[in-house]
Parts: sequence; C-alpha cells; structure tokens
Amino acid sequence: MVFPGESASDHMVRTVNEVHRANAAAPITVAVSDMDEDFTRAYELGVLEAPTVVVTVDGIELDRLIGAKSRRALLQIVLPALYDEERALAELRRQLDSPGERFPRRSRRRIGKVSLQRRRQLLGDVDLFATLTSRQLKELAEVGVEVVFDAGATVVATGQPGEAFFVVAEGELEVSTGAAPVRLLGPGDTFGEMALLDGLPRSATVTTISEATLIGIDRATFRELLIESPTIALTLLDVMSRRLRAHESQPN
Repeated sequence: MVFPGESASDHMVRTVNEVHRANAAAPITVAVSDMDEDFTRAYELGVLEAPTVVVTVDGIELDRLIGAKSRRALLQIVLPALYDEERALAELRRQLDSPGERFPRRSRRRIGKVSLQRRRQLLGDVDLFATLTSRQLKELAEVGVEVVFDAGATVVATGQPGEAFFVVAEGELEVSTGAAPVRLLGPGDTFGEMALLDGLPRSATVTTISEATLIGIDRATFRELLIESPTIALTLLDVMSRRLRAHESQPN
C-alpha cells in the first residue's frame, strides 16, 4: 500500500528495500537512481517513467515494473531471478503467507525486435515528425526504446508527469478518462506527443488490451537530441508554428 503523503517513487524504494531485507541471504544488489540526476543511466536501461524497477541477471534484463506496484508484484519478478523454480514458488508463498500463490505469465522486454527501418516508418507517420528528413528520422529512431507490456498493464495514468511519448508497434491499447474508454489504439497510433514538449501531467490513462510492443522516447533524451541536432529543433518549431497559426485562424 502507498502511505498517505508518500510519492509513487518513495513507495517503490520502500518496497524494494523490504524485499531486499526479506531476501538478504540471496545474491541481490539494489541500486537506486534519480532519473533527473542520472538520465544517462535511465537511458541505458530504457527507463521512460518514474518509478521503474528493473531486474537484471548478469547484465541481462529479466523483467521490470512501471509505476507504484505492490510487494506481491515485486516478488513475482525478483524471486525467479534469485532461486530455482521450486524454491522461488516456495519463497513467494512463504513471504506472502499465501499457500495458493502462483507466478503469472509475464512478458519480458525484448530489445531489437522492431527494426530501425520499422521505427523510422512509425515515427515518420507521426504528424509532429512528418516533415523530418530521412536522416533526422534515423536519429530519432535510434534514441527510441522498445518496450513490451503485458495485457492489462497500465502504460501511463491520468495525473502522472508526462515524461515520454509512445508509438504503438504491435498490440492493442485503450485510452480512458475516468471510468469511460475514449478510444482504442493499434499499430501506428501514438500517445503522449505533447509530453516531449511540455511535460505536463497526463490527461488520460492508457492500458494494454493485448500484449503490446511500443517504441518510447522520453523527454530528457528528446531534449538532448534537440541540443545535438539543432536542425531537428528548427524543423519541429516550424511544425508547431504552422499548427498554432492554423488554430488561431479557426473561428471561435
């Protein structure tokens, strides 16, 4: 549970420490990074939202959690990294005091499943990037991070800081505000575009209906790209200027 006044990141740090203490005899190392202060490390891990917990074994990612999650959810991805299958299940049941507990099927993040050419195509179809040159799209595609979400996962939630933009490569997702679904998303659809520019809180929640592969670009990485490639910044400024003029020309 999240305590009153406790942020999502503080909750996950506390939960990770609780799991660490409960498995102190196992070979487990915990490292906490602040995305704002260590964005290079966040980029290397493909972290697009805070908080994110990444579980690695010998440098290879096993699984990850995004957002404020329960101790059960954390144990479900940590214990298989520490013990063999039989011991992991026994520890899950013991630590949760739940004899009938089982591990759910989970999807692992798959790096490189979506080719660079496909990424360029997906990003080139986005209105904001439609006027970028082939070379500029390649630069943008190269900083995109491929992430796979299980069915039923919350990718972004209403009120969360807008820190990343996503384009759907595979799968189906649902956009909702409150309890009502607003629209469905499929391959080629996008969400969070304005998060790259203003970082304001999310206005809707996006959840996966099926397993979904997304290409994400976080705001910090995007800003670094604009600094390194001013021509991209100038092109996007031109796009935003034309959008603003078109909006202002519409009758009230």
